[in-house]
Amino acid sequence: MKHQAIIDALKDRLSAIKINDGYNTDLGINATIKDWSVLNISPDDMPIINIRDVKDEQSIEVIGKAKHNLTINIDVLVFGDNSNTYIREAYNDIMRAIGKDASLGGLAERIYTVNCSIAAHQSIEKVMIAQVEISVIYSTDYWDT
Repeated sequence: MKHQAIIDALKDRLSAIKINDGYNTDLGINATIKDWSVLNISPDDMPIINIRDVKDEQSIEVIGKAKHNLTINIDVLVFGDNSNTYIREAYNDIMRAIGKDASLGGLAERIYTVNCSIAAHQSIEKVMIAQVEISVIYSTDYWDT
C-alpha cells in the first residue's frame, strides 16, 4: 500500500532532522513523531511531530490506474520561553527535509506545499505550533491506495 509507505517515508525523513546534518534543530532526535495523535498532549510530551493524512482525492488517469492527491498535515508542537525562535527553525527544517527529495525515494510524483502557519497558544504555559500542509501526488492501480 503506497499510501502507508508515503507516511512511513515522511516519518523517516523528519526523524533525520539533526544539526549535524546541516539543519537548525535536532527535531528528529528530540521530538516524538506520532501518526494521528489525538490524545491530550502535555508540555512534558513536547516537542512532538504529529502527521495526519486528512484527504485522498482520486481521479482516473488511464483505465485501471488512479492518480492520488493525498493531503497531509504535519504539526509541530513545542513549549517554553525560547519556543518562538525554535518553532521558526523547526518549520524551516521540515520544509528543507521534505524538499530534499520531493519524490520520497520514488514513491511520489511530486510534493508541494499547500499551506503553512505558525501559531501560539497559552493557557498555563506557552505552546507554539507550526503546521505544514502538503499535497503528495502519486499513482496506483485503481482500487489500491
